[in-house]
Amino acid sequence: MSRARTYARNLLASWAGFGANVVVMFLLSPFIVHSLGNTAYGVWTIVMSLTGYLGLVEMGVRLSLGRHIAYYIGLGDDDSVNAVISTAMLVFVVCGIVILVASVVIAIFLSSLFIKIPPDLIPSARIVVFIVACNLWVSLLSASFNQILTARERFELLHATAVAVLLLRALGTVVVLSRGGGLIHLACVQLATSTAGAVCAYLLSRRVFRPLRIGRRLAAWSRLRELLGYGIWAFIGNTAEMLIYWTDVVIIGAVFGPAIVTFYSIPLMLIHYGNAVCFQVASVLGPRTVAAAARKEFTELRWLFVWGSKAVACVAIPVFVMYMVFGTHFITLWMGQQYAIGGTVLVYLAISQLVRLCAVLTRSVIASGFGHARIVAGLGIVQGVCNLILTLVLVLQFRMGLIGVALGTMVPMIVFEAPLVFIACRLIHMNIHKYLWQVAVPLAIASMLLLLACWGINRIVTYQTWGGFVLKAGIGLVCFLPLAWAVVFRREERTTLAHHAKNAMAAISRVM
Repeated sequence: MSRARTYARNLLASWAGFGANVVVMFLLSPFIVHSLGNTAYGVWTIVMSLTGYLGLVEMGVRLSLGRHIAYYIGLGDDDSVNAVISTAMLVFVVCGIVILVASVVIAIFLSSLFIKIPPDLIPSARIVVFIVACNLWVSLLSASFNQILTARERFELLHATAVAVLLLRALGTVVVLSRGGGLIHLACVQLATSTAGAVCAYLLSRRVFRPLRIGRRLAAWSRLRELLGYGIWAFIGNTAEMLIYWTDVVIIGAVFGPAIVTFYSIPLMLIHYGNAVCFQVASVLGPRTVAAAARKEFTELRWLFVWGSKAVACVAIPVFVMYMVFGTHFITLWMGQQYAIGGTVLVYLAISQLVRLCAVLTRSVIASGFGHARIVAGLGIVQGVCNLILTLVLVLQFRMGLIGVALGTMVPMIVFEAPLVFIACRLIHMNIHKYLWQVAVPLAIASMLLLLACWGINRIVTYQTWGGFVLKAGIGLVCFLPLAWAVVFRREERTTLAHHAKNAMAAISRVM
């Protein structure tokens, strides 16, 4: 299959999967929040955050495994692929036992950690902690099979499985909550559908990678050292991600109570979905970036870096700029007027994510491509600590509430992006001034022009209805298309883009 057709197929699958997620999120989230209530939903969010920390016990092996599978498949070394997978599976089994034990400890001390959780919700919350921990174990075990599908660039199978699990989970959620179920029933639905998805991923991985063999005898200490050599820095990076995103939820729950968590989790949910749509584009280029780095193909790496950054930014800019301007309108229509504060929180979170996502491929180049995960991890953990400290100061000292939490996330994220871009340019032998002139400056100009356009649209179109929101978003998107064409891409790039677009459309028509 041609490279253009492969990218077209993968992008089509990624967007279809993301579209399904957006539709389910849009329809299901208000139902879940209003069915459970602010307090119970806040408890659910806190439990998910706490159990997310338990995932750190795998010491970055999951992310390291993805890098090594793609690397060895790129080299055609099937024996090494089987060896790293078998070693990782053994690690995940041990980690699962640790996770379950830790979840029991957390459940016992839950009421002491979060004194503002109502006493009548504590028994259910303790059971949910254990069930969600089981769900985390299942996700660890299925990671190997999902990584195989990714490395083989079979995104259509990966996302088909994810969509099937999503639909089953949505159906189960509606059924249990409609019949008066609560947190425990919701957690059981999560576990059951995740297990089904893991089984499906295993069967598909055996289909796309025929040499797959998993066994205890294939595991080796040398492979474990190999995985941990990269994984320890991935672990630090994962810790940083938890500090940046999920510690905010824990702080809010401890200081203000679980009900207030809901008001922050709504804009945070939108941020995660905005990130997801952008990472769909970046993930399609990920395996190719790792393979090119393994072969030291710097010309292709520079091409992927420039075009990939622009491709991701062309998705990120309209999404996050419209979050900034139209976010309050959307949240009040979607969730209700009482959640309008989420629109202000969304502005600060969207600014930080826009800066980060316009340079998202820097992490893939530095960490996965050249194996310098320690650089990304080191900067990430410093950013996470700064995030934590600044958030606590703004919340406890300056009494800024949810706005302080959002600012505590925004400022460090913007500050720590620049070093990563510089390092990535050095690794691929690209002049930093060339990157700034070809990528950063055009993207900044396009973002500012779209921001001004959306501000004007918001002043003119004042209908506080779904029709008004769709009209504003549609006009904003129409405004961005010529901006992207004229500002983001240079003349020779527009010619190349038109040629690739023509080939991609032909490839999509053949796929469909």
